[in-house]
Amino acid sequence: SRVKNVLGDRQMTLRLRVDDADTAIQHLPALQKLMGMPEALGCVDRLIVDLGATPALIASQITSFASVLKNFKAVGFAHIHLASGAFPDSLANISGAGEVKRLDWALWKATVATSPKLMLGFSDYGPLTPEWSEETLTRRGGRSAIRYALDDKWRIIRGPSNKKSDSIAISKLMVQLYANEFKGRLYSFGDLLIDERADPSIPDSAKRCGQYQIAEFWSHHIAFVVKDQY
Repeated sequence: SRVKNVLGDRQMTLRLRVDDADTAIQHLPALQKLMGMPEALGCVDRLIVDLGATPALIASQITSFASVLKNFKAVGFAHIHLASGAFPDSLANISGAGEVKRLDWALWKATVATSPKLMLGFSDYGPLTPEWSEETLTRRGGRSAIRYALDDKWRIIRGPSNKKSDSIAISKLMVQLYANEFKGRLYSFGDLLIDERADPSIPDSAKRCGQYQIAEFWSHHIAFVVKDQY
């Protein structure tokens, strides 16, 4: 097909946004129709089922939802991933140090435990709200903040402003006060940035702050999921 000629040996991934886990099965006919199209044959091998904001599901709902995911995968997908996001749209309630629970990872683990043969992949929004918008992103950056992914939470440390001195100060807190959580400079690019800012032997003029914090929390988050969790 023309699609295959364009893709070559590459595959396409479909993302299905589901607003409610309890009614997710309603999307099955649409997936069956789509995967039955000639353009999809041999070109689509992966489905991401995206719940948006991580829902609080009880055990029976998780069991039921896992059954729905089995039906989705059976349509013709070699791989299926569960995505959701639990990071809040605001950290205003955290002053200094705090934490945000990683409900997205907890939901994925519970679903995998219910149906391990599904070989369910993990996907998330990282330290970014699933309700994000360009307007929300524009408002970010008013205060320096560390968003550090751990197994069951994000460690949050916020400075009073976005000055370089604040970024250095919260990095020292991460390295010293939360030494048992900090992975060290060799773990990821983000960890290297934090460690450099906390290092008194490095002149402040050489320390990377500001917009580097975006690369910092994403690189650490991805490294943590791949190295320690997934």
